[in-house]
Amino acid sequence: MADLNAKQRILENAVRIFSEKGYHGTSMRDIACASECSLPTLYYHYKSKSELFEEIVVSQFLKVTEKLNKKLDVNAKPEDLYFQVLKTRKDLSGFDREVFKMALKVWLGFEGDGKARERILDWESKRADANRRFIDKAVHNASVREDVTEILINYMENVINKIILLDENIDDEKLKRQITLLFQTGK
Repeated sequence: MADLNAKQRILENAVRIFSEKGYHGTSMRDIACASECSLPTLYYHYKSKSELFEEIVVSQFLKVTEKLNKKLDVNAKPEDLYFQVLKTRKDLSGFDREVFKMALKVWLGFEGDGKARERILDWESKRADANRRFIDKAVHNASVREDVTEILINYMENVINKIILLDENIDDEKLKRQITLLFQTGK
């Protein structure tokens, strides 16, 4: 039990310190000190700073994303489903929000090392393919399907970045209106 508590404390402090100082500005000693544990204890749980960072921006990010996706009504109309995705991101707070923010910075290439980014990009590529298949079913006008799909994916990425990275509070009605407009274009 003590090991789990120490590991969770390390993880939470690592998120906070990486968020404040960035990957390159954070040392394992900083994390051990903030977690009130020895360096050997820290290295018992995480072999390297890279491994700890990857745990946060890949494994923890995927857990947060999975938790958010479980809140979605997958039987909703496509425009409602995509609004739900944005709404769950707007409602993120605390540890989950910081993990999401760190993962976005890695995805954009602003933070971390190459290994974590490679894993995030691989995940994103699979997610984008799944989005394309879903949107293809919802956009009936074949002549604009690819363009609408591309615009919608770019729109979602842009809005999520504004919500998470820039802490913008975008009006729900505006989001609904814009998403609906994109889907209407494909009818």
